[in-house]
Amino acid sequence: MGRIAATAPVEPAARDDGIDLSEVRPADLRMVRRVYVALGTLLVGIGVVGIVVPGLPTTVFLLMAAALYARSSERMYTWLLRNRFLGRYIRDWRDHRSIPRRTKIVIVAVMMTAVMLSAVLGIDALWLQGVVIGVGLFGSYWVWFRIKTR
Repeated sequence: MGRIAATAPVEPAARDDGIDLSEVRPADLRMVRRVYVALGTLLVGIGVVGIVVPGLPTTVFLLMAAALYARSSERMYTWLLRNRFLGRYIRDWRDHRSIPRRTKIVIVAVMMTAVMLSAVLGIDALWLQGVVIGVGLFGSYWVWFRIKTR
């Protein structure tokens, strides 16, 4: 077998993608890092489901996953932020702390459509219909008035 020549360490390429890896501060214990990666992956899965299920938020779960990945795995954190479908939710929130008006309109319209269909077609008890509609109205209020618009 031949010998492998030792080479000098290669410096990482300069990043211009807006990902600040100084945010990545891994936990000290390997087991804790593994638990964080597992929980982060679960939250990414829930966030992906939230893209297609009205009323289930996406950004919240992806932000929590990013926080867990930042404490456990530079590779997973970078993957999430660079992901062409999921990364924009995190980068957008991190950069602006607001939601575009068009997105708010879509969120509220989809949420209220799902709430009304669920309440009218899926629930027989009048009191439960009221609860579902009330929760939907509160969620719509929160998105529309409590989260900044850009």
